[in-house]
Amino acid sequence: MRSLIFVSVLAFLPVACVDRSTESSVASLEVKQLTQLDYDAVRLTIKDNATEANVIDKTEQNKSITLDATLSVGTYTIDLIYTLADEEVASTLFCSVEDQQSRVQTLVAGPNSVQVIVCTPSGDPLSADVVVEPVLKDSADSSNDDDVTEDDTSDTGAQLYAAQCADCHADDASGGFTGKPLKGDDCIICEDREAFIAKIVDTMPTQDPALCDENCATSIVNFLEAK
Repeated sequence: MRSLIFVSVLAFLPVACVDRSTESSVASLEVKQLTQLDYDAVRLTIKDNATEANVIDKTEQNKSITLDATLSVGTYTIDLIYTLADEEVASTLFCSVEDQQSRVQTLVAGPNSVQVIVCTPSGDPLSADVVVEPVLKDSADSSNDDDVTEDDTSDTGAQLYAAQCADCHADDASGGFTGKPLKGDDCIICEDREAFIAKIVDTMPTQDPALCDENCATSIVNFLEAK
């Protein structure tokens, strides 16, 4: 039986950046204390899957981690290691191949909720819930909205489509072995933009529909319409 441990990782991301190639989003990340695990230190690493580089590698001799970091919208691999007297007592890397799939998560502008499983050294899952909650820009930042171009939206949609849709629907959205076409005459739902967005929010990706909210779905549809 899995015992539930709740880990809150709070990330505050603006809705979009003017130029993601040169300007990143600043995030405030917090790993909250686990009350159901005995440990005295925690290590958080976050790898950018696009560059294969660690963008965060932080160890705290404490029960929690709070830090500011530079993150942009994209797909990341999140790892957590908990130690007691320098001995690892739980880690994402102790998990089975199947459970380790939860380490890979896509961050989008707006609220996110993801689950990352950590396990004991024997491989028993503790089922750690990791919540990533970017918030929308506040009113002080709203003046920058006019600077966001269609290309910026398309870039975000392209990243999200590649991370969440391409495996089933093909890189060119023409349809794959398990996914229907998402463009052209064969895409029936494409005729109704709002229904298309709602369909993605409610059912996609099939392995974790909660991964893509309305902002995420809108970016993907914008990208597909521009193709």
